[in-house]
Amino acid sequence: MPSEVVTLLKKLVNVPSTSGQESEIGLELQDWSRKQHLDTVFDDTGVKITIHGKKSGKTLLYVSHLDTVPPGQGWEVSPYDGIIISDRLIGRGAVDAKASVASMCLAANYLNEHRLIMSGSLIILAVFCEETKDAKMPEALEHLGFLPNAAIIGEPTQLQACIGQVGLLVLRLIWKGDEHHPGNLPKAKNVIYQAAHDLVKLYEFAFKNPHLKIFTPISIDTICQVGMTPVKCEAVIDIRTNFGCNYAKLLKNIGKYLDFAKVEVISDRLSPIKTPKNSTLLRTIKNIDPSITEYFSTTCSDWAYLPGVDAVKLGPGDSNLSHTPNESVRIKEVKKAVDLYIRIAENYLEST
Repeated sequence: MPSEVVTLLKKLVNVPSTSGQESEIGLELQDWSRKQHLDTVFDDTGVKITIHGKKSGKTLLYVSHLDTVPPGQGWEVSPYDGIIISDRLIGRGAVDAKASVASMCLAANYLNEHRLIMSGSLIILAVFCEETKDAKMPEALEHLGFLPNAAIIGEPTQLQACIGQVGLLVLRLIWKGDEHHPGNLPKAKNVIYQAAHDLVKLYEFAFKNPHLKIFTPISIDTICQVGMTPVKCEAVIDIRTNFGCNYAKLLKNIGKYLDFAKVEVISDRLSPIKTPKNSTLLRTIKNIDPSITEYFSTTCSDWAYLPGVDAVKLGPGDSNLSHTPNESVRIKEVKKAVDLYIRIAENYLEST
C-alpha cells in the first residue's frame, strides 16, 4: 500500500488540471477507482467514492480537490512530471491538494478490501474548481442530498489538526478619470495617485480592524499610453477575515473610508469556520495520535461549505508550498496520511 499511494499521486500530478480543465483527471481517478472495484460516480462536480459499512450508521466525509492553479514561472523541473528527489515528489498540485486526494483514496480502498467499516459509510469527494469562485463543492453536496455527520477536509496541514480557518472577501477597487496631457492634469486628478492614496488608507483601516486577519493587494492595472494620463485604474484586494466579521457592515465602512475608489465585490462566499466545541471527530483524531497539535489557518478551503458539520482540516504537506514553483510533498508524510485516514474512519464510524 505505501508504494501504491505514490503511484496514484504521481498519476494525478502527471495530468494537468487547472481549474475548469479537470475532465481528464476526473477520468483518471474514476478509472483507478473502478479497477479497485469501488463504488464510484464521476460527474461535472468531481469524483465520488463510497465505502459502505456492514450496517447503517453515520456518514463520514473525506473531501479534497483535484484542480490546481496554473504552473506559473520559476520551475526547476517540469511541473507535471512528478519527479521524486530526496523523498519529495515535486509537481503542480502535489501538495495542494493531490496528496490528500491520493491518501484518502488509498485509505478508502484499504478499508473496503478489509471490510473495516463496521457501521455507516465513508464518502470521498474529490471536487473541481476549489481554487476559484465557481467551486463545485456546493453542487456536489446537492448531489449527495444530505450533510455528513463529520468531515475531514484534505488540505496541506502537515498532518496537524486545523480547527478553524479564516473567511475570504475579494474586492475590486476602480478609479476613473479623464485623458489629459501629463503636463496639464493636476496630481490630485490622476487615477494612479488616487489609487495610491486610497490603498494606503485602506491598509491603515485594515491594520486597525480586528475582524481583518490579512489584507493583500494581489493586482493593480491600468491602460496607459505615452503622452496621456490613464482614464481608469483597477486593483484586486484579497482580504482574510476573522470570526465575527459582518461582510455587509465591513463593505459599508470600507466605502466610507475611501476617497476616490468605487468598490465592487468579486467574492464574498467564504465565511470563517471552525470545529465545534466537544467535537467527536477531533477527539477521535487526538485519541489516535495525542501528539497532533491544533491550530487556526489563514487559508481557505471547501470547509466553508460545511457549516454546522463536525469537521477538521487535515492533510499531508506544507501549506507554505501551495501555489509555489517546485511545489512538493514528502513521500513519508503522504504514506503516513494513508494510515491516519484509515484509523480515523475506522475509529469514528465504529465509535458512533
